[in-house]
Amino acid sequence: MMPDDVVSLWTSRMQSFAPQFLASHPILTQVASQASVLFHGSTTLGIDDPWSDLDGWVLVPNEMLRRLRETSKDWFFEFTLDGKIGHFNLESLERFEQRVQECDFPLIAELRHAVPLADPAGCAQRLLDLSRQPMRAEVRLAWACYHYVEMRGEHRACDNPIERRDPVALLVALTATLAHAMQMTMVL
Repeated sequence: MMPDDVVSLWTSRMQSFAPQFLASHPILTQVASQASVLFHGSTTLGIDDPWSDLDGWVLVPNEMLRRLRETSKDWFFEFTLDGKIGHFNLESLERFEQRVQECDFPLIAELRHAVPLADPAGCAQRLLDLSRQPMRAEVRLAWACYHYVEMRGEHRACDNPIERRDPVALLVALTATLAHAMQMTMVL
């Protein structure tokens, strides 16, 4: 099956499943009619293998989230759809908006391929539109320079662990080096 076919198939299934699941769930029913629900993750990239699952976000305003906290400590809700395991994470809509504004690159990358399943107030679509905007050239250059400088600093932090033959310290420094290198290339 082609990646676009995978996305279409599972999006269709999730669009049918999500409203019923939320409406019948003892906790999520309290927000089902007002929540922005997004389907995201590897399946929305066209990956359908034994390790992929169905990832969903249920975004609600902070006030709703606060009220739900009074009745439940759960924020992770598992399900199985057509033999595939999935889950919904209950999240703060305002916190998601803030993270996008703060250039949380992993979240923005996830949102770029997310699919709205329910969006009564249009909040999810605004997040998707914001995450899909191209970065201005001067902002891209500033972020690339920042990650380059951080990458070089982390790279230099590898010197002593290499000389000492300290694999744990080297792995920590190397991981940070690679993370900054990857973020720099993502920005560029």
